[in-house]
Amino acid sequence: MPAIPDNLLAATMGRKLATVRRAQGLSQHQLAQDICSQPMISHIENGTYIPNAILLAKLCERLNMPLEQALLSHYPEIDQQPEFNQQIKQLCNAHDYRGMLDYLDATGLAEHLELATDLQTYYYYHGIAVFQELHTTTDSLRELQMALDYTFTPRQQVLTPTEILILSSISFIKSTPHTNQTDFEHVLAIVNAGRFTHYDENINILFYLYSLALYQDHHFQKAFAIANQGIDWLSNHDSHYMLADLFLLVACTIKKELRQKIDFCRSSFLKFYMAHSTALIIVQFLI
Repeated sequence: MPAIPDNLLAATMGRKLATVRRAQGLSQHQLAQDICSQPMISHIENGTYIPNAILLAKLCERLNMPLEQALLSHYPEIDQQPEFNQQIKQLCNAHDYRGMLDYLDATGLAEHLELATDLQTYYYYHGIAVFQELHTTTDSLRELQMALDYTFTPRQQVLTPTEILILSSISFIKSTPHTNQTDFEHVLAIVNAGRFTHYDENINILFYLYSLALYQDHHFQKAFAIANQGIDWLSNHDSHYMLADLFLLVACTIKKELRQKIDFCRSSFLKFYMAHSTALIIVQFLI
């Protein structure tokens, strides 16, 4: 795969940040205040400077795009259960997965749910809480698959956003080092083909989780490509949700690839130096 073009990264990032800044009525000076200089903002938006991960995160926060959790997002809700929905939202915001497990197990709500979509939502939350708190992949995947099966069939052509969210979560949890990403590719193909009932911002999470899985497996160029595709997807749907996360991943992939190139050059130089040093010693000995 060809190297990541820095000019594409800079142009894409700068264009999107400028669009969000203008949409919020901020000047470059207001965005830069206490973060960096106004000329630096100008360079970033014009695509002549790529900010580091820390600077990028600060700019995204100023633009009201805080870094968000990937697996629990816009909180799918259970019908006619406002108290439950509010409690789950609070537990998610606090990242209290132990509390979420205790609450889900104590309510006995699952026994009284009748709609398949409500049962799907319940077991989605339970499966994610098991993964985050107990780190038991097998149990988490079993519950997420159970949640999916309430509405999904293998021959189904059009998926709901919740089904896409669950499939994306399953693909991420199943990801292990040095494995292919066929599960993610399958979900991505569905989204690219427009085979979903309606747009919902939870679909954005697919691009983040896929890129993150690739990044964790050191496939930095592919991770960059998926993250950049996600940024374009968000832009096309006028959404900011997960934008900060995707920008941060892009910045991190660039940093990692540059480090790989530096390490490769250093290794190559040392090998060259050692080989020629050895040859020089041999020549001097013969003389």
